[in-house]
Amino acid sequence: MATIVTTVLAALGFFAWGIAVLSAFRIVSLAPKGQKLSVYGQVGWWQFDKIRAALGPDADPHIRAYQRAFLTFIGCVLIAMVAGTLLAAQAQN
Repeated sequence: MATIVTTVLAALGFFAWGIAVLSAFRIVSLAPKGQKLSVYGQVGWWQFDKIRAALGPDADPHIRAYQRAFLTFIGCVLIAMVAGTLLAAQAQN
């Protein structure tokens, strides 16, 4: 059972990470030449208001996808940490 839980969490986490990376690339690809690195930094620092101001409403679907995927990835990592701790404690008993 533990193997199934960790496998599902890992698969969901990798899938979410992939979506976040693709969304970040899509956001950066909307930036005009010369601003791509700046926009990439803003994505990393979650400065989405600045990105919306620079790129307009075309970036909104990609920003939402990035946010959801990133939060899903972090959630999977946290759940896996808790599950691993509980399974290790159970194995010691």
